[in-house]
Amino acid sequence: DLNSDTHPNSTELVDGVDSDCNGQKDWLATLYVAVDDAGELCVNGEVIGETGNWMDGRVYEVWLRSGAATIGIHGWDVGFHVTAAIAHIELSNGVVWVSDDTWRYDPEPQELAGKQGWCHNGFDDSAWAFVLDLGPIGNAAHPWGNAPSVFPPDSSAHWIWDHFPV
Repeated sequence: DLNSDTHPNSTELVDGVDSDCNGQKDWLATLYVAVDDAGELCVNGEVIGETGNWMDGRVYEVWLRSGAATIGIHGWDVGFHVTAAIAHIELSNGVVWVSDDTWRYDPEPQELAGKQGWCHNGFDDSAWAFVLDLGPIGNAAHPWGNAPSVFPPDSSAHWIWDHFPV
């Protein structure tokens, strides 16, 4: 190729290129998240930052290596009413993932046993319950009908809820 930095003995860089010729490149992920009222975004076991509130949200760019990746949201409602969340994830290859009824939540939020590593690759969340899908952005049937201000205007993300009042 035309890039002298790309060869089998090259140091692997996280830059979207298969720099060491192992057949795996990394991807830039743009993550749009929001929670009513507060939360933290976790990627592969590391807290990236706050989620922002349901009206504004936050946007983060994170490099992901090829292979499995885990994205988690730890959210809470400061008024002890309802914890709703929404996420829109775009990869540099054009793939988009959004929050919907396939996402899971911890049905025993006060129980600490078995939660170590909840945001690390390989964590088994099969015992966790599926979220309640409140519907897509623009659904006037719930209080979060609008998209957070930072979200792409055409996002197909759904507001999701953990079935618990807090």
